[in-house]
Amino acid sequence: MKKCVVLLFAMLICLASIGSYCEEGLASYYESYVPPSCPGSTEHGEHYASVNNELWQNGNICGHSFMINCTANCIDHSVGGPTIVVMAINQCGNCDGVTMMLSKSAFAYIGKLEAGSIPISYKYVF
Repeated sequence: MKKCVVLLFAMLICLASIGSYCEEGLASYYESYVPPSCPGSTEHGEHYASVNNELWQNGNICGHSFMINCTANCIDHSVGGPTIVVMAINQCGNCDGVTMMLSKSAFAYIGKLEAGSIPISYKYVF
């Protein structure tokens, strides 16, 4: 019985963390491919991002990932808004008020391209 209670408690904590996002920001997208500036990060797939100076942390975040949730002008994949995980591969030196510049495919997965930019909530995942 005690093992079941512990397992249930762990599952509830896990589920609660899925829906919680720590920060809010704004995302836009690149029209074309941007090569990574992270050493050895050539395997980033189609879903990548350049992040603002604050998130970049002098390159320490390079190659790490963020879970992003669209909060308006979203593509409706599921209840709660679409979510995607992207790898930080660059610093966008002048983001013009944008928190993250996503690859076009990452942006199109969660938001409407015609919006140009979308409000997001995000958290560091690994």
